[in-house]
Amino acid sequence: MMTHQSTTTSLSSTGEEPPTNSVQQAPEWDPLTQIYKDGVVPAHHSMSMSIEELLAMNDGKLRIFGYGSLCWHPGSEGVLSLGNIEEDEHDHEVHNTKPKKKVTTTPGRAIGYQRCWAQRSADHRGTPSFNGIVCTLLSDEEVWELHHKGSHSKQTLRPSMTEGLIYTIDKELVDDCLAELDFREKGGYARDVIDVVEDETGNTVKALLYRGTPENPAFWKRVFMDLTYAAGSNEHNQLLLSPSETDNNSEVNEVHELTEMLLVTLRLQDEADELVSLHAGGGHSALLTKSGAMHTWGWNDAGQLGRLNNPQEDSVSSLANVPPLSIKIAVADLGHTHTLVIEKDTGRLFGFGENGRGQVDGLVNSNAVTTSMHTPTTPSGLIDEQFVEVAAGLFHSAAITVDGDLVTFGCSRFRQSLPPDNDTSSIGRWRPSDGSKLVQVTCGRRHTVMLDDLGRVWTLGLENKYGQLGRSKSLDSPTPQLVDGPLGQPNSGCVVLTSGWSHILALIRKKDGTVLYGWGRNDKGQLGKQNETDFIATPQVIDVPSCIANSFSVQRKTTSAGVGGLCLDPE
Repeated sequence: MMTHQSTTTSLSSTGEEPPTNSVQQAPEWDPLTQIYKDGVVPAHHSMSMSIEELLAMNDGKLRIFGYGSLCWHPGSEGVLSLGNIEEDEHDHEVHNTKPKKKVTTTPGRAIGYQRCWAQRSADHRGTPSFNGIVCTLLSDEEVWELHHKGSHSKQTLRPSMTEGLIYTIDKELVDDCLAELDFREKGGYARDVIDVVEDETGNTVKALLYRGTPENPAFWKRVFMDLTYAAGSNEHNQLLLSPSETDNNSEVNEVHELTEMLLVTLRLQDEADELVSLHAGGGHSALLTKSGAMHTWGWNDAGQLGRLNNPQEDSVSSLANVPPLSIKIAVADLGHTHTLVIEKDTGRLFGFGENGRGQVDGLVNSNAVTTSMHTPTTPSGLIDEQFVEVAAGLFHSAAITVDGDLVTFGCSRFRQSLPPDNDTSSIGRWRPSDGSKLVQVTCGRRHTVMLDDLGRVWTLGLENKYGQLGRSKSLDSPTPQLVDGPLGQPNSGCVVLTSGWSHILALIRKKDGTVLYGWGRNDKGQLGKQNETDFIATPQVIDVPSCIANSFSVQRKTTSAGVGGLCLDPE
């Protein structure tokens, strides 16, 4: 059973009485309190027989297998506490009464099951905003599935064995016992029936137990622990710091060294949750998995997380469940206060978050439906388009169509977006005049950078104070222009582009190795050239270890090994 019970089994922490009948109502999970309402828990789908059948095969008596707190603390009150009462063998002879004891216990073991710290607790070992972790019992098959993500090449191992305590409850106490246990285990546990072996006799018997299975709503899964790291501002809990890194202080606003993150999410059936990418916005963050599940957390005042704003979202514990978006995602990018995604399989473009300049719905300011959009929305006029790349700037958006066109929308005050198609739309479209296709796009604060299929790098924008356009001379052009130097020529070897607010990095792959180029702002060492120059106007080679050059991303004004803001362990 759960290893977190510190109160009696007959009263809740608020003093309310548990239900007193064994007839199960339809269980209903309350996502706010994170318990089953009215103390009614479900029967697990693998439960081999009903309670009635279990009682019938044992003359109306009920066997229950305890594997956690029921072994040493069933409570000082309630039915199971009777199993701890030692009777005087002469009591019933002297008073000529029946023995008082109607609950017996004997040591036993469950074969093929393992104790696992895999259950979140909001009622006994934690709160809804800061969950504790408690014990559950998982089958060997369930543990294998969790560790191997559905691999079919299962290795035959010796079955696990879990020692516990087998309670036998007389039939007149069964209803009360079930009501008490349902109430006690309302934090996500379900009824199940398994075979257990009595240590004393060696007999195998059927017993009821309560356990949190992988599909229950409070199942704990630490996703990508030891693979994700973060640094920088944590004002909106966008770094999801591990509790061990906060010293139990959830108000850590800045982290100056790469620090371990802790993301918790529910395990979905048949979900391949291999990490694909991490994303950092102005105050919100996201994680995208191979299956298309996208988890967002942090700042949400404009709906940039893709859901309604919760006033407690900024301060939510890193141990709280981080839900995925309702749609499957193939590609994503985070702006300052808005988010852009491409739907998996369909190629449809969606945006959500701040929309004051039409950076989500593609309309001009006076025609924008709302300044904040919390549900994924396709920009006006782009519903039938398919996209392969997307990028979010400060107040503008850009995307690449499946045909290789650049599409921009949102703020164009600094020419970071293309001229719009009409007076009511902020959407513009462009493609190189020589017919080459664009294959990648990234956005900064007031600029847009593209890569075409010939290996050439283009930039769009008016502001070139820090050389972020990659040209020694600023050209007031409404369309993209090639950068100076080798990256503006065909076959440059450029394969990846990424941009901070005012600086850009480009990954170049040649036969003799990988090289990192950079240009733009450098007054804070953004380009790895601390104290050398405040900016670099044309693309130059950046000296970094090759392992860093192979995978990188930047956010705002900082660059670090892996990413600025969020980082993947290269191992």
